[in-house]
Amino acid sequence: MDTSMALAYPASKFEADNNLADQNVLLKYRTAADIVNGTTGIECSMETLKLVLNRVAAGASVQDLCQYGDDLIEAYTSKIFNKGKVEKGIAFPTSVCLNNLVQYFSPQAEESDVLKPGDLVKIELGVHIDGYIATAAHTTTLNHDPAQPVTSRQADAICAAHYAAETALRLAKPGVKVR
Repeated sequence: MDTSMALAYPASKFEADNNLADQNVLLKYRTAADIVNGTTGIECSMETLKLVLNRVAAGASVQDLCQYGDDLIEAYTSKIFNKGKVEKGIAFPTSVCLNNLVQYFSPQAEESDVLKPGDLVKIELGVHIDGYIATAAHTTTLNHDPAQPVTSRQADAICAAHYAAETALRLAKPGVKVR
C-alpha cells in the first residue's frame, strides 16, 4: 500500500480543511452551488443550469450547449474569490446527453449532434471553488408542443427515475447502511 499521500496530507489536516462548521468552507460550497443553480441567495443572477436549459430547442447544437455552459461557469468564477490564489472553475464539464446516452457526453467542436423534437435531453455540469464542488443535472424532453404533457415511454422513464430518487431519499437516514 502506498502511504506517501497519507504522510503528505494527514487525516487531521484533511478534517480541519473540510470542516463544515468553518464559514469559509460553507461560503465556497454555497457560492459554487449558486453558480450552478442560483438557489442559495448569494447572487441569484448566476443560474448556469437554468440558462443552459433555456437554450434547449429543436436545432440547437449539443456542442454549443456544452460550450455555453462551460463559458458561463468560467465567466462567473472569474468574478469571485480574486484575492489570493484560489483555484476555481469547471469541476465537471457541461455534458448534454441525448436519448440512450446516459452521461458524460461533451462533444468536440467538429461533432454536430443537434436536438430534435422528441429527444430526451440530460444536462449535467459542475463548479468548484477551491476544490469545493457543486454539481447539478436536469432531464427534460424536447416536446413537439410544450403546452402538451409528455405521454410516451420517455414520460414513463422520467417518472420511474423520479419515484426511484424519491424512494432513495426517504430511505436514506443516519445510521442506515447501504449494501
